[in-house]
Amino acid sequence: MSGGEKKEQTLQEAAEAKKEEPTCQEKCGVCWTDFQYSCYHVDELDDTRKLCCWMTASEWGWLLLFFFVLYAYDVAFFALLLNFQVSFGVPVLYGYLAVFLVALIGIIVCVYMGHQQHLQMEATKRETRRAMEGDEKV
Repeated sequence: MSGGEKKEQTLQEAAEAKKEEPTCQEKCGVCWTDFQYSCYHVDELDDTRKLCCWMTASEWGWLLLFFFVLYAYDVAFFALLLNFQVSFGVPVLYGYLAVFLVALIGIIVCVYMGHQQHLQMEATKRETRRAMEGDEKV
């Protein structure tokens, strides 16, 4: 029995010897490699997709267009509200509060419905996975 314990201790010592910490230079090298890969690489699944920060140039364009339209909408909305406040006085601010609350409730409803849809899709995927695993076991 002591021979088995000796062998187990030897294996444990060997495993501990392999767990040496990398040097700072090695850590920086790994970090730099990961950073370069994140900044620019070609998609593994589609060789024609060149990714800059994990997105293609057209995806960056759509994102910038979305933010520009959002900014333009916000500027127009707040300019309109400011114009109404100057024209009609302080009671218009209650209208602004009402519009804000309606938008907030709309966003909450959309997030809730999206989350419910996500949970439903996950359950469907889980059932499909279980059915496929059941077929493989037979």
